[in-house]
This record gives sequence, C-alpha cells and structure tokens, in this order.
Amino acid sequence: MSVCGCFGGETEVFRDKNVVAFEKTWPLYPILGAHTGKSISLRVAEKTYNKVRGTKPYYLDLPQIHSILFVTEEGSYRVKFHIVDTETQRGVTIDGSGSSFGWDIGSTAADADKVEHVDSKLVVLVKFGGDWKEVTSLNLQTLKVERIQTFDYDRKTGATGRER
Repeated sequence: MSVCGCFGGETEVFRDKNVVAFEKTWPLYPILGAHTGKSISLRVAEKTYNKVRGTKPYYLDLPQIHSILFVTEEGSYRVKFHIVDTETQRGVTIDGSGSSFGWDIGSTAADADKVEHVDSKLVVLVKFGGDWKEVTSLNLQTLKVERIQTFDYDRKTGATGRER
C-alpha cells in the first residue's frame, strides 16, 4: 500500500517466504523543495530493518546454516550485517564498520556481492570493485568482523593478487 509521497509512505516491492521488502519514501527538509528520499526496509521474522543495501531479493541465502544475510547502513560509512535463522526466526547483528559489502546483493552480474564460504563458525563474503576484491570474514561465535582484506583482482582471469 502506498501513501501520498508528500507525507512519506511505503510500498511493498518484494515478497518471498523469507522477507517482505518495502520502499520507503519521505520528503526531505522543506527548504530543499519537493524532492523525496527513498530507502528499502525489510520485514524479517516480525522485525523491520531499515536502510537495507542491495536489490531484490535484498539478501543472500546461507543454506548451510538455514539462514539469510542482509546489510543495513548505520550512518556514514558504517554498516551492520544481519543473519537470521529461517527456521528459528532468531537473528544476530554484527557491526560491519566500514565494509563496502552489500550494495550488489541481488545483482545478477558476475561480480555481484557473494558468499564465498559458510559454516557454523564463519561466513566469508566477497565484494568486487574495478581492479580489487574485498573479502570480509564474519565470526559467528564472537559476532564480530574477524577481518576485512582487499586484494588486487584481475577481472579477465579471475586471479587474486597481492593484498592492498
């Protein structure tokens, strides 16, 4: 359901068995005129998360641990990783600090944000840039980012080079 843009509102833009996504709109400060802002919110396990990164479906599957992962923005260059168990509906949040991961969740491009490894202790995520590859390791026991590494990356060959 959409509400008049002059007052702000939300429109459902995606739904599946795991999430319901809404595009939220709101007017910016009146001094800026009639422009509006937009962001995505996800409803997962009866909880709503705002400022979600990515495109439809806005999350990545982690079938090895019966979970989904999505990323929210928490201010300038700060993100949070959310992992929600789709069986128990319980979730955890990990402060992602300055990670650039999440913008390309849902992309069908070959260099979209991806999950490289998952087990009960660790989730390893990969983000590709022009000539670089960022690897983010999430420790599921400490609920912290264990490491963020950036490497040289050759798109043509897929070769990973030295750490930057």
